Amino acid sequence: MRKVLIDTNIFIDIICQRANLPYTPSRFLPELIEQDYEIHVAATSLKDVYYCACKVIGEQASREYICDLIDLVQVNSVDKLVCHKAAHSNEPDFEDGIVRICAEDSRVEYLVTRDESAFAQSTIKAIRPWELLPQVAK
Repeated sequence: MRKVLIDTNIFIDIICQRANLPYTPSRFLPELIEQDYEIHVAATSLKDVYYCACKVIGEQASREYICDLIDLVQVNSVDKLVCHKAAHSNEPDFEDGIVRICAEDSRVEYLVTRDESAFAQSTIKAIRPWELLPQVAK
């Protein structure tokens, strides 16, 4: 089974139903799940997704979305050690540092993100969703 960690911005694309992207956000997770990918997410990403979702679909629907998401993915814990590693990483952004450490600690194959400038120093290859989807189809 292939493993990927999904960055916060991808989940926000999905919940906000952004249409101006070179991939279809609403199909992204179902396609990964259909191809038997193990999907990881940093626990801290869930709070950001919830916050953005509340603005789009309201509080109750956002809670339901988060519950459904938790049932579909592996949630990577963010504890003192992860925060310490992220704070001392060479990521310019602490939040990206947390996502990166979760990806590295999980030994995923790819870190899926739209943030091309982040994760350049990671041992995990950062890939954009539209670069991953052709591989999923194989």
